[in-house]
Amino acid sequence: MKITWKQIEDVMRGQGASENEVNSQRQLFNCASFQLYCFKDYGLITEKTFSLLDPKNELRVSSGAVEDLGELDSYDLVEYISNHKLTYQQASTITPQQMSLLPEEQVEIVTQALIGNMQDSDPIRYSLSAIVQTGFPYRAIKGQQHYERHNGDLTVTMSAPNDIGLPSGIYPRLIFVHICSEIVKKKKKVIDLGPSLKSFVVDTMGRPWSTGQKGTERKWRMSLVSLLATSFTISMKYKNDEQEGILLKNVSIADESNMWWDNRDEGELQGAEIHVSEAFAEALLNHATPLDIRALRTLCGLRSPLAFDLYCWLTFRYWKMEQGRQPVVRISWKQLHEQLGTGIKTVRQFKVEAIKALGMVKEVYPQANFNTDTEQCLILISSPPHIAPQTTPSQNELNLEP
Repeated sequence: MKITWKQIEDVMRGQGASENEVNSQRQLFNCASFQLYCFKDYGLITEKTFSLLDPKNELRVSSGAVEDLGELDSYDLVEYISNHKLTYQQASTITPQQMSLLPEEQVEIVTQALIGNMQDSDPIRYSLSAIVQTGFPYRAIKGQQHYERHNGDLTVTMSAPNDIGLPSGIYPRLIFVHICSEIVKKKKKVIDLGPSLKSFVVDTMGRPWSTGQKGTERKWRMSLVSLLATSFTISMKYKNDEQEGILLKNVSIADESNMWWDNRDEGELQGAEIHVSEAFAEALLNHATPLDIRALRTLCGLRSPLAFDLYCWLTFRYWKMEQGRQPVVRISWKQLHEQLGTGIKTVRQFKVEAIKALGMVKEVYPQANFNTDTEQCLILISSPPHIAPQTTPSQNELNLEP
């Protein structure tokens, strides 16, 4: 007997099933284990039965040779995690949507697989404080490549050539932190990203590498190019008893960037040199926020740009509270949405996603003390910055080496 999903869906909708009920059953219907169960126990054949009966495909799910767990449905993923020891590379392919459907004990297993790979003799990294307060776009922006976010009197504006696009997603965030850290720690005018893009991604960034249409190679390459093509305008309004005005700073990361590809190696980026902009280095060295790379890598593995941004913002904000001797700070969800909610249309939707992301942040930053139970605001309670503020080089020490 052959049955299709369309037949099941028609019956469910005819009986008045809700959209959530239909989607839930669709997920079950698409589960490989369920399909094989229907065939072997009841002789039911579906559109997917023959591909599932391919010995190679069946072996792929049962033998433990699954490299990209993001391809599995939630039922198969739960079964896989229960019967296999996860590697860091496997855990890093699990999507946030999959994580949200996993039982709590399996979320812990995935998190530990991600954290366990992160031994670093020097975990301190840096980012520009203005970007920590506003972040990059979460998703690619259509049309004019212009992006603007606000935090009180601070406004950060980014622009990029339309044919290149603004940096978006998780990869440019990690690259930006790496470049900032190289500038702060080494104070060199030219930053070498290594002999190849693959070497940079795997050896320097500690991230999985793959090629092809759905591989990570293209995303890393475009993230690097778009980040270096972006111009930043940082403006700060001020007012005192004598005057009021606005401070403007126009910067880009590099005055010049040399990147080249080898056509013999499928277009892989073979090298990159970044000639650091003096203006960007000055802004960074005067306003650097220290971060923990172990936390950033974990959040990167969970593929949540919002969690990444909230972690950076929280460690900066707790330092500001410490400086201002503020035991409690209330920040409205509307204000936080204006800062970090790019691509999320409504404040209500942002609040839901932010609370979920803050749960991820709490896993890597357990000292962070906050309350999300109020309707109108996020309550921050005085907590130690995740990385104790380090003394960054002053402008007098800038003298970038060639």
